[in-house]
Amino acid sequence: MKRLLLSTALFGLSATLAQAAAIERTFTSSSILFEEGRYVELSLGTVNLDSSGRLNGLPVSTGGGVMGNFNTYILGLKYPVTPDLDVALVLDQPVGADVSYPSDTHYPLAGTRAKVRSNGATLMARYKFNENFSIYGGLRVLRTSGHVNLNTPQFTYGMQTDSETDLGWLAGVAYEIPEYAVRVALTYSSPIDHDFGARDTFVGDTRFTTTIPKSVQLEFQTGIAPDWLAFGSIRWVEWSKFDINPPAYNMLTGGPLVGYEDDTTTVVVGIGHKFNETWSGAVLFGYETAMDGYSSNLGPPNGRRSIGLAGTYTHGPMKVTAGLSYLDMRDSETNIGGAYTATFNQKGLLAAMKVGYAF
Repeated sequence: MKRLLLSTALFGLSATLAQAAAIERTFTSSSILFEEGRYVELSLGTVNLDSSGRLNGLPVSTGGGVMGNFNTYILGLKYPVTPDLDVALVLDQPVGADVSYPSDTHYPLAGTRAKVRSNGATLMARYKFNENFSIYGGLRVLRTSGHVNLNTPQFTYGMQTDSETDLGWLAGVAYEIPEYAVRVALTYSSPIDHDFGARDTFVGDTRFTTTIPKSVQLEFQTGIAPDWLAFGSIRWVEWSKFDINPPAYNMLTGGPLVGYEDDTTTVVVGIGHKFNETWSGAVLFGYETAMDGYSSNLGPPNGRRSIGLAGTYTHGPMKVTAGLSYLDMRDSETNIGGAYTATFNQKGLLAAMKVGYAF
């Protein structure tokens, strides 16, 4: 059972990417802190989405996609300082967006583009009181920037932010029963406030604050039979506190460029099986709650369902996992200047691979 417990970290990438909501692309999982000894891992993921839409009830071309395809990564290193104290460093791209309304369509926002880019670093430490109980925590550094070129029937608007770097923190507690492959870990991540300097087409130099919201995550696993494991996670994010709200844009339109009315809760559950000492596999199911009201024109996906498969190959100190998930976004409704209502449906595939090495 212990060998199966270790292999579940290989399913972490698929679960991590499957949970991303709003502009979130990855989140920092506590799972790396539970690897044995010295350990390094690299995870790569790619998401490919295809969209269709209706404008005022009539089909409209979106050129195959609104939310752009993207690639992302997670790089982690874990090191045991003492028998009871472990540290880990995780590098990733926590938030991001690629929005593109093709210019060769008759859609009212044709030619609109928006991007958000980020790089994050998380330094964590875990202290084990005994084989069952441990606590962990650390600091998060996040550097974020973005730009938008918005075309509407009433006006055009452009905005470019500077890159802003700010700090946050996380803290958690874990309980384990190693002989039954049981582990429950609860993690709180603080909000991170970015005070952006920016330039826009209305007033030139401007400033606004955007909060990357706080989150609470429960990760769990338990053995259910010899060589079988159930695992999953529940993640809540306070997206109702997030917006991108330049003052001049708000004054003109009465609202933010991007904003969400509700928080999100995302659930991922899975079952893993070890076929032999070399191969294991898992199936995962994901569900994300939808938000009420209109979705943002610069981020229309609103809730999702997913199903995925992952396979793991273990050879000595090296573990390689490859996974594929099918994503079914819920229909999302947007409003354009009060005169147009659009409904989007997006489906896609997520492919991920993780290589882990103990040394």
